Amino acid sequence: MVEIETVEDENAPFPGDKEWKPLMGEDLVMKVIKTDRPRNNKDPTPVQPSDAVMIDFVARVADNRLSIGGPMVQEVKDWFILVGDGDVLPALELAIRFMDSGSTARVWSHSKYAFSSGTRKHGKTQLASNTNIMFEITVTQIVVDTSRLNPYFTIQKAVSRKAIANDIYQNEWCPVPTSEQEPSCDAAMARALRLYKKAAQEMETLLGGTYFNQVEEDHPQRLQATQIMLDSLNNIVAVYLRQKQYHDAKQSAVEVLKQDAKNIKANSEITYKHPQEEKELKRIKTQYMRKQQDYKKKTKEMFSNKLNNQDLSDVQGIRDSSLLNVALKKEEQGSTSNADDKRNIGDKRIREIQERKPFWKSTIFAAFVQVILLSLFLVYWFFKEPSLDGKSPMMVSTDDPDDSRSSSESNLDL
Repeated sequence: MVEIETVEDENAPFPGDKEWKPLMGEDLVMKVIKTDRPRNNKDPTPVQPSDAVMIDFVARVADNRLSIGGPMVQEVKDWFILVGDGDVLPALELAIRFMDSGSTARVWSHSKYAFSSGTRKHGKTQLASNTNIMFEITVTQIVVDTSRLNPYFTIQKAVSRKAIANDIYQNEWCPVPTSEQEPSCDAAMARALRLYKKAAQEMETLLGGTYFNQVEEDHPQRLQATQIMLDSLNNIVAVYLRQKQYHDAKQSAVEVLKQDAKNIKANSEITYKHPQEEKELKRIKTQYMRKQQDYKKKTKEMFSNKLNNQDLSDVQGIRDSSLLNVALKKEEQGSTSNADDKRNIGDKRIREIQERKPFWKSTIFAAFVQVILLSLFLVYWFFKEPSLDGKSPMMVSTDDPDDSRSSSESNLDL
């Protein structure tokens, strides 16, 4: 077993005191207060992105970086996290990236990098929203990724994610806020859902991989992975129920039944009709009706202001407020009034068609009369037109061919 020693600076105000290192300006700063390292004087191993690490930490209320004895709001032992996956709060995630294995650091965080507008309970302490936090973090070890050799690493990562999500669900939930001063747990519950979903997806992928295809059905690791997956899926349903998102809860219960058709929790969720869901639907319906009434009221005010601003000459069909109300009532009738208008237009067109004269009377008859008149005129002209010698063409003698030819030529010249 490797012996270790603790290196401290006893003359500093805090053990191992150094200058505060800014991580996000003055809103997130850290300093290493202690480092445990082997006696062989090897340098501690720095944490790298994507490393898997084991951490312990304590969180306390701290108005500024000098406050170290505030009320405790969280205490954690042996959380197994993957750096860069965002499984923990941003303040913890950023600080761990600048730490070494075996080191302990104080990290003062503005509320926006800690619990933000959320809350947390720890024993009798209830954290207020938008509270600054002092973390004391220890990186106990850097874990070697052995997922290529066996599923132990992946299973432990899923176990830790489920444990972190359980901690959030149990200690950071709060009722829906009714004012801006009350805490909101939406961000915390979103983190819990993300962690549960990651754990379930990893176990589903692992169970469908080549490793478990080669082992028996009652293999301990297979049973453990299956249980983690089902627990995570059931916990997703529980989070949605607590957030009153009943539709999402039922859909998540269906996902559970896809994996385990006999799952009691999922079956009860599918068949149970939530009283709270009915209350929520009634509340939404009442809110919708109230907004609809407000919209109608604003519409009336808009039309009234428009009429007051326009010239009377521009208002041709509306001369007083009573006619305006009639117009608004017609608009409120919606599709019914539109259907009546269309029906009236159709009746009017039918009457117009019925009043029209038949086609043969209005067109064919007129053309027939014109043809008759033209024919009479031609006949009259043919029989009544005088020749050059004062006789009608029909009265010219045909006994003498020469006379007939001369009279025809005279007509053609004309």
